[in-house]
This record gives sequence, structure tokens and C-alpha cells, in this order.
Amino acid sequence: MSFSEHRQQWISYRQPHSGATDSDKSLLLFRNSQSVTDPMRPLKNIGYLLDDSRAQNLSQKYQHLNHLDFPLSVTRAVLFVTNCCNFHCKYCNSISHPMMHWETGKILTLLDSLAASGTRHVQWTGGEASIREDIVRLVEHSAQLNINNSMSTNLSLHFQKYKSLVDAGIQRFYISLDSLDASEYDLITASHNILPVILHNIEKLVDYKYQKPFHMTLNITLDSERYSRLIQDDFSELKLFLSWLVDSNVDDFKFLPVYGLNSNPEYTNHHKFHEFIQISRQYVPAKYKMFHHRLNTILNGGHGLWDHKRKICYQSLDDRAFDSIGSYGCIIQLREGAKPIYLHDDPYEYKILSLNNFLKSDRHDDPVCRKHCFDLYKDLNDRVHYLLRQTATKNVLR
Repeated sequence: MSFSEHRQQWISYRQPHSGATDSDKSLLLFRNSQSVTDPMRPLKNIGYLLDDSRAQNLSQKYQHLNHLDFPLSVTRAVLFVTNCCNFHCKYCNSISHPMMHWETGKILTLLDSLAASGTRHVQWTGGEASIREDIVRLVEHSAQLNINNSMSTNLSLHFQKYKSLVDAGIQRFYISLDSLDASEYDLITASHNILPVILHNIEKLVDYKYQKPFHMTLNITLDSERYSRLIQDDFSELKLFLSWLVDSNVDDFKFLPVYGLNSNPEYTNHHKFHEFIQISRQYVPAKYKMFHHRLNTILNGGHGLWDHKRKICYQSLDDRAFDSIGSYGCIIQLREGAKPIYLHDDPYEYKILSLNNFLKSDRHDDPVCRKHCFDLYKDLNDRVHYLLRQTATKNVLR
């Protein structure tokens, strides 16, 4: 079934008295999928954030934290280039992040500095990064520095903007798509009849990938209301949504649980929750690696640090967020109102001292980490901790 045909079947299902049978609603598109293995399985070829070689590098880097040639360097930088957005999504507080306008020249200078110290990945985000008038120029400059570029976007502008971004150097889009129902989408985003534009842009970008390869991942935010809707009518809407996602020909997609979801009685219903996971596995082929990995991390718990053992944030050693003010431990730290580790204009020696203190501190002492840390960071930090313990045990046995 084609992209547009699935979209039409979704509309028919969501309309009252459409006459659709239960069989029609579910589409009965059972997908052959390999069973998903232990969440600690090797993750090579999923991407930088979930590559086992990254955990190896971080464990070695942490052991030599006081002897680094470039203690401020990062492999990946998230650039929060604006807190302006054309949406007001009910689950998002990015637009309330206090920051002054980040001048083009200062961003270009930071990019030069990042590239010189070995940064290989930049993710552009906000707010809505694509609404910056200079964003194409910024991405183009970053690409000329041999940096890989990705962007988080709602994909609501004219298609030509995103085509220009691909031509400038964007290699991966992370696209927010929380519903295929136009009225529900308007409620979630406080927009008006913009979903058809977004779906059109997805379809056009899928076609453009054949001319200039890049990667597209769709992010489906799960808040309490969205989860309740997906599990209604014997999970009919979930099955339909997953079938549409698979047939859209994007490269991957994933569920993003938001803080507070685990207070939903339906979400904490053990039987319903595991049926949700099982149907998701059945309908989505194993080739969608990020999707299945995120299902596993959802099974391992939601936001926040659950146990009380000392927690070190190893991922911040080579992956941090930047805004016009300074550098933060991660994008969650930035968006949830934590203080920056250091300011752009701080003396170099002070930046090193502040970063070392942050990297060695117990994250339980930070209310943002304690409440909002999420699955990817927790998963990576657990892997690094495991490797460090293995190294310590070997050293003791020698």
C-alpha cells in the first residue's frame, strides 16, 4: 500500500461512522520481525549515540580525564540556535529557555573551534532551528569543516528550505510527527492545518533521497493522552500508525516517552503495556534498529535516575549542548533550566576546572538529572560503567 493510501485509510479510520470494520482498522499487516534481544546487545551500525565503540572510547577517556590534550573537546555538539518556534507543543518547554539572540558570527567562530578540536557531529536544534534565516549558511560552513550535520525539526516550512539544507550538508533529519490526525495534531502543536504540509514534505524528502542520500528518522512523542489513544479499540490506532510508518519509506522512527507518562494508570497497567510493546515488535521489521532499541529502553524504565548508586555522566565527556550563553552537560540540562557548566567568555582554565568537576560529580545531586535523565544517556552511561568495572577488576587481578 502506498504512502498516500495509508494516509487515507488513517483518515477513514479516525472519522466517526466510517463503516470500517475491525479488520480494516488493524490493516492486518503483521510484519515478520526477528525477536529483539537483550537491551545490552551490541549496537554497532545504529549510529554514533548507540555505538559500542563510543562506550569503549569514553571508558578510556574517563580513565585519563586529567591528562586530556583537549579537555574541552567534544565528538558531538548539540547547537541550540534559537528558542523561537512556530509551534507551541504542549509537552515542550524549549521556547521558555532564556537566551539572547545568538549572532551568526559567534556561531561560525564556535564551529571553527569545535572542528579544530576534533568535533565530528553537530546537531542543530531549538526551538525550531529551520526558521533561522542564516541556518543554511551555518550548516554549509559546518559541512565545509568536515563535520557531519543533523537537524531536529517539525518540517513545517516550504519543502525548498529542507532541500536547501540537504544540499548545504544536512545528513540526517529528526522529524517530530506525533499524530496523523490533523485535528489532533493541531491540538498537540497549537498550529492550524499544518499536518498536510508536513506529510507532503516527508513524501518529497523520501523522493529526494534517491538523488542525494540522507537519513530520516521520525520521532513520535508519547505523552499520557497519546498513549491512551494508541491503545484504544484493541490497539487499532497503534497498528495503523506503525503500518503507515513502515510504508512511509523513512529510514527509522522511534517512540519518545515524555516525563510524566509513567503516572498514567493505563501506562502502568502491566498487561496493556506489554501488549503495546509486543504489537510494536510484531508490526515493525527488525531493520528499524533504533525503533527496537528504544522499545527495549522503554521496558527498562522511564525518565529519571531510579536507583541511588552514585551516577557519573560519562556521555557529557564528548557530547554536550551549546547555546548563546555557554556549554551544558546535555540538551536535557539546557532545556530543563540547569545552569551551564561554563560560559563562552569564561577563562580557559576555569572552563577546564568546571568541566572536570561536572564530569566527576554524582548526578543524583542534580535535580534535572535525577528527574529527567532519559534512556539513551542512561543506557550509554551503564555501558561505560560496566567497562570501567571490568578494567578495574583486571587491574586488581594482575
